[in-house]
This record gives sequence, structure tokens and C-alpha cells, in this order.
Amino acid sequence: MGNHVVAPKLRSVRIFPLYEFASLLDELIHKMVMLGFSLLTVGIITGAVWANSAWGRYWGWAPKETWSLITWFIYATFLHARLMRVWQGQKMAVLSIVGFGAVLFTYF
Repeated sequence: MGNHVVAPKLRSVRIFPLYEFASLLDELIHKMVMLGFSLLTVGIITGAVWANSAWGRYWGWAPKETWSLITWFIYATFLHARLMRVWQGQKMAVLSIVGFGAVLFTYF
């Protein structure tokens, strides 16, 4: 009887090719943008209603209001470009990063 070291059988692990991962990430970003765009729309509308009851005007062009609108337009452009299939891949990723930057700018 010899001293055998039995190596465990390696299971074949399927590694996602880069294009499948990019496609999955693109779909996830699209779903998150749709959710965020919906919530931003509701936030702008309810904020305008609140502003009217508090100050007697729906929109005052304050920096927070203006940047909320700019962010809304960036994400509307994102969704429109994706729907029309004008931009794909890297351009959409850059536009989503610009949109997130606008969200951060609006927040701060």
C-alpha cells in the first residue's frame, strides 16, 4: 500500500465572458435608472405641490430645484437613447455616470 494523495476533482467552473457580464450590468443599470427616474419624477411633482402650499408657487428656480430638473433631463435622455437604441455600451455607461454625478451634485 502506497501513500497516495488523492487530488479532489475540480468541478468545471464557467466564468462569464466579459460581454455577458457587460450585458448583465447594462440591464441592471437600466432597471435601476427606470426605478430612480420614476422616484425622481414623483419627488419633483410632490415637491412642487408642497412648495405651492408653503410658498404659494410651484417652482422658484432655486439651485436644488434647478439641479433636480437637470438630473431629470439627463435620465430622460438616458432612457430615451436606450429605448431608441441610438447609444449602446460605453456611451450609455458614461451617460449613467454623468446622471449619477448630477444626483450627487443635487444632493450636496
